[in-house]
Amino acid sequence: MGRRLLVGLGTLVVVLAGATAWGSHYPIEVVPFIDEAHKSSLAAQKLTETKDLLDALLTSDARRAVSKKTGIEVEKLEEYAHLCDLLRVRGLGPKMARLMMLSGIDGIEALRAEKPAELLPKLKGANDKHGISEILPQEETLNDWIHQARALPIVVK
Repeated sequence: MGRRLLVGLGTLVVVLAGATAWGSHYPIEVVPFIDEAHKSSLAAQKLTETKDLLDALLTSDARRAVSKKTGIEVEKLEEYAHLCDLLRVRGLGPKMARLMMLSGIDGIEALRAEKPAELLPKLKGANDKHGISEILPQEETLNDWIHQARALPIVVK
């Protein structure tokens, strides 16, 4: 019985190590940062959730392949990849991912380098200009998100 448990745990570790860590994932049709014109092209490729989209866009070669199939520009797909990458942070949803991008935080790697006290004014400035969110996160929340980002592997190449 003990051996069986160890094998099971080993398998679990292998399975978890191969998976992209996720805070939240969303159906693409409800995500405001994906252009309406692109949603049907992505759905036709069976990319219906932000997790699927991120997994399909991890490398520049993969983004070029998806671009050929969907007609969506590679640069736009790279932006989507980084926005979906931010969703791996627990508590950071699509609107806040978009606000991060508009604030110059273009993915997990950039979020890792931020300081909460410096990030909050960037978010406020971008939100004042673009009106993305009614409520901005507090410094404690930003601190949590930054710490989570530092613990996540870099997956978008």
